[in-house]
Amino acid sequence: MNFLPKPPTDNLYKLSAISGTWLLSFGVIYYIALGFLSYNLEVESRKTSVLFSSQKKIVQIDERLEAISNGNLKESIVPGSIRFDGSEKEVEFLEGQKEKLLKIVDRYLPIAQKGEFRELSNQVFKTGFHATFIWFISILGALSIVYGYRSWYVKIQRISDEQQKIDLLIKKLTARKLINEIKEPKED
Repeated sequence: MNFLPKPPTDNLYKLSAISGTWLLSFGVIYYIALGFLSYNLEVESRKTSVLFSSQKKIVQIDERLEAISNGNLKESIVPGSIRFDGSEKEVEFLEGQKEKLLKIVDRYLPIAQKGEFRELSNQVFKTGFHATFIWFISILGALSIVYGYRSWYVKIQRISDEQQKIDLLIKKLTARKLINEIKEPKED
């Protein structure tokens, strides 16, 4: 049971051209896969950033609520708060903000702990090897395509075309000779 086609071994130029096409296709597919991985890594990075900033804000809110309960109204002021006077409205506002942030943490913490693409991204983006590999494979494929098709055309197809022209000319001359022989009566 063969899943892959057999390579053409009857002609080296054909093999070169087809191999080049496969290499170029592989380079393009590899490039698309790296783009997909980098996009997923960027999305995961944004989610992690939101998670960390939410956790930091929760700590700031807890410190402010503790300062208010201790009577230190000038300490641990949370940036973005609407009041800094330690009133019930400030406490309600901070508790409401804390609940919203806890929902964000509950939403993003499992994603950050799971780290779906982190391992793969560490392997992929560790060095510039993959980008160099893509360029190398793509250029090798393109050169192989150009060499294979050009050599095939110059060394095989052009000669084959000339041979076909000569065969056509011979057939036309033979047909013309037969027509002339048919038209001329034979003398016995």
